[in-house]
Amino acid sequence: MSIRHHTADGTFVAAASDLPRIRKLGTDVIMLLPIYPIGEVNRRGALGHPTAVRDHKIIDPTMGATDDFNNFVSAVHDNGMLLVLDMVLAVSAVDSTIAVERPEWFYKRDGELFNRVTQRSDAVDFDYTHTDMWDYQLDIIKFWDDKADGFRFTTASLIPMEFWRKARAATPDAIFVADTLEPAIITQYRNEGYYAASDGELFEVFDICYDSDILRYFDAYLNKYIPLAVYTSLLELQEAIYPSQYCKLRFLETPYRRRIKSFMRDNSMLRSWTAFCYMQKGAVMINAGQEHSAVATPALTEPESVDFRSGQDLTRLLRRLYKLKKDPLLSHGSFYMTPDEKNDIITYRYILGERWLEGSFSLKGINGIADTHVPDGEYLNLLDYSTVRVMHGKYGVDSNSVLFCSDLKAV
Repeated sequence: MSIRHHTADGTFVAAASDLPRIRKLGTDVIMLLPIYPIGEVNRRGALGHPTAVRDHKIIDPTMGATDDFNNFVSAVHDNGMLLVLDMVLAVSAVDSTIAVERPEWFYKRDGELFNRVTQRSDAVDFDYTHTDMWDYQLDIIKFWDDKADGFRFTTASLIPMEFWRKARAATPDAIFVADTLEPAIITQYRNEGYYAASDGELFEVFDICYDSDILRYFDAYLNKYIPLAVYTSLLELQEAIYPSQYCKLRFLETPYRRRIKSFMRDNSMLRSWTAFCYMQKGAVMINAGQEHSAVATPALTEPESVDFRSGQDLTRLLRRLYKLKKDPLLSHGSFYMTPDEKNDIITYRYILGERWLEGSFSLKGINGIADTHVPDGEYLNLLDYSTVRVMHGKYGVDSNSVLFCSDLKAV
């Protein structure tokens, strides 16, 4: 959630009024974009980029006063959710308090403060080889620790693991979410002589890592550059290279990316992709407006709000998927997938003891037949309550997703 863009007012008070609706979607955690004042350099009347932070311990007054923030936190908790704050510790605004007071703590090129992370003129990068700077950063985390339930750390891959171990020790009960980098970018930074950690390293400290390691292939499949089997093979690879209880943050869109609806031919495809995302192993992020099939993404540097009335309402589907996501089958069951490249259908299976859950998703809206090992019979489709008929180890899949389990037979 971007407080600046969630409502026309752009305040904590206005956003708090929407929390009951958000909770009913099946939301456990509110994850805020940066809430801190933005640097003034190169703003030219726009808002500026939210990661160009001027002071990490101050709330942007345009969003409200400290009491408004505290009331927002209380409202999040009163609605049965947790709050995760975005911590931007890799960069700061070029005119930030700390950049002015301690310029030696920042990367320099040709004697000038330098930004290697985002290549923007409004931000500069902290240089973590200056270990005397670490206490300053740790103090920021501890400052917010009693105000939030956890933190999302922007470009966490570029900050040394030794620092993250200290941060975890200082805030042992906080949720740690790592905004990670794509492998190609990690390699690029390393080749340029900079530090960059892999997701496998970060899982030592972090509870959740973004799905950035396969993001490029997700985009390539959406744009029809690669076949389904290439993308699914990377999902399978995650099962082998990460810790057994790893948790990836799955998403179809973010505030920084193009809306998923713009890739979809029709609403049935969007529903299939949404169900497919929920059934993947890990946590799921819903970007504000995604629940209403929004197409336009608010520019984070412009004073425009999210359009919650632009498309089909997916609320009922999200509620059903949320309930399924809580089933121990998805968190503790053995996980298998089978891609059908000819029809672009992917089948997921979770098995836990005698129980099983199976789902098939037509990602291009093409009809097909899925093979299965479950007993023949008629089952209840948990997404739309239609009947799934399994005959001779096969069942039909069309533009509407199929999701059924051993617990529920069709009446």
